[in-house]
Amino acid sequence: MAWCSYCKDGSTFLSTRYYCTVSGKDQLIPESYYDYCRHDYKATLCPFYNEYGPSSSGCFITTVVCDILKNKDDSDILNTLRMFRDEVLKSDDKYNEILKIYDSIGPVLAYKLQSSDNNIELAKEIYDNSLKPISDLVKEGLNDRAVKHYLYLTLYLVNSFGYKDVYNGLYDNNFGYLDDFDEQEAGHGNHPLGVHKILKKA
Repeated sequence: MAWCSYCKDGSTFLSTRYYCTVSGKDQLIPESYYDYCRHDYKATLCPFYNEYGPSSSGCFITTVVCDILKNKDDSDILNTLRMFRDEVLKSDDKYNEILKIYDSIGPVLAYKLQSSDNNIELAKEIYDNSLKPISDLVKEGLNDRAVKHYLYLTLYLVNSFGYKDVYNGLYDNNFGYLDDFDEQEAGHGNHPLGVHKILKKA
């Protein structure tokens, strides 16, 4: 049933039961959660994963593209962009807006990309035309250009998936943040609005 490495099949001949182990102990998964387990990038929406999941999660669009193309989780591009998020974006206030965008709309775009009928074609396009060039810019130390390119990619996906109104609403309201933004906690999808609410608006 499940793709997720945290899911444990406890079914018997007479009953179907699955347990989530992401918290470090077996927790019975309600049937209403099964859809999160079946689809990789619905995991960012899973209540168990949001509460107990690894804090190193993130790089949503990059991760889902690499997953669709069956690239390794420790690929050069993924590692470069994770480093960029953790060591560059979080260390300079001028990048706060891209982190807010990243946390508010990134998981939603990743989910939409994963579930698209033409996800392989889209993933190849994004990998070749955006992620690789962004990674190369990071390696050259051209951080502002890398951020701008990532923003272009995000806006392209926002428009492609029909989330323009949702994005504009977030933009007009500081992406859901008041005075509670902490860049050191950003970049992992831990958004004050909650990804569930953002997706529901979409």
